[in-house]
Amino acid sequence: MVRFIFIDLDIKEYISSGIIESYVLGVVSDQERREVECMSHIYPELQEHLFVVQQNLEELSESWKKELPAELKGKVMAAIHAEASGKSKDQSAKIITLPAKEAPQKSSGLKWLAASAIILLVGAAGLFIMRNNQFNDVQQTLSAKEAALNEKQALLADLQLELGVFNEEREFLTNDKTITIALAGTPVSTEAKVKVYWNQDESKMMLTGMNLPQTPNEKQYQLWAIVDGKPVDLGVLDLNGNPKAISRKANIKDVQAFAITLEKKGGSPTPNLDQLFVIGNVGV
Repeated sequence: MVRFIFIDLDIKEYISSGIIESYVLGVVSDQERREVECMSHIYPELQEHLFVVQQNLEELSESWKKELPAELKGKVMAAIHAEASGKSKDQSAKIITLPAKEAPQKSSGLKWLAASAIILLVGAAGLFIMRNNQFNDVQQTLSAKEAALNEKQALLADLQLELGVFNEEREFLTNDKTITIALAGTPVSTEAKVKVYWNQDESKMMLTGMNLPQTPNEKQYQLWAIVDGKPVDLGVLDLNGNPKAISRKANIKDVQAFAITLEKKGGSPTPNLDQLFVIGNVGV
């Protein structure tokens, strides 16, 4: 049970605090509501003020519902019709006086109610702006984290691709049918060397350990296989960026040797033996 004890209470000061109007608007706490209800039974002046505020609020609500009187509406329409018909200003212009409404006995209560409503509206707008800003901050944080996640996923995809290539190369190099051929330099370039891994069953080869001189812009290295004593074109080599390994398919059988020559850019149908840089026999 809640008990209230009031000592030397200033009723006028209590009324001017606005607690009664807040009570009528329903924006007080449970404790304040019980306090107002208790004190209104103790102090007649407070009970009277509470009644006036409630009545003013009801009158304000009813005034918003009233429609324009039919007589006044007729006068307004007649004046508009007269103006449209081209009557003279003196004949058509009439002063329409709206019936004055009696001011409420306690106009200060209505003003306080309006001010309270505005305060509540401003407070709600402020709360909405604050929540909206918080939402935008959260959205920006989520967007940043999503971008970081996408970047990491892209990096992971690249690593998985590299891992797949690595596993494929490892399986190829450790295959029992894969043989290694060392291509050694010739008098054209004694320091040149290339290592070839060849698997005839898979018709696949891989070139690694490439140590070849830099080529002129109009020249390009070309790979050859010697089959039955004849050169077979296996395509030009793109060494831009100094690749660690070059893989390619080669559907040939009974290869006797592999060689690399320097040819015009785009390759040649026959090898230029004067520009033979490396060569190595299969099975040696």
